[in-house]
Amino acid sequence: MIRCVHFLPLVMLVFTSCIGTDFVDEPLGPVPARLELSNSSVVLLEGESQQLSAQVIFSDESVVDIPVTWSSRDATIADVTEAGLLSAVGIGQVWIEVSAQTLFDSILVTISTDPEA
Repeated sequence: MIRCVHFLPLVMLVFTSCIGTDFVDEPLGPVPARLELSNSSVVLLEGESQQLSAQVIFSDESVVDIPVTWSSRDATIADVTEAGLLSAVGIGQVWIEVSAQTLFDSILVTISTDPEA
């Protein structure tokens, strides 16, 4: 009889420990899927500026206005503001990076003094 008393709580513990442990890894709605950039590359003359833009496309192909973050790998060649205004500062090439939530992309920028470059 004593063995049954110890066995019953063990059985109850096993069955109740399985309740509520199933989690679904799928999101409940559309999620950010990709960044769509206005340019894949840019060529500017030293001293020129150009406005860049990026859109966040969700998994259901909707476009949602989510703030993006812009940065330059070398601000001595080209600088970019928080609003995406690109300014050609010096001669050379630099990657301008853009990110939004978990998404990331970049634009290659070439700065020249020669209008034919």
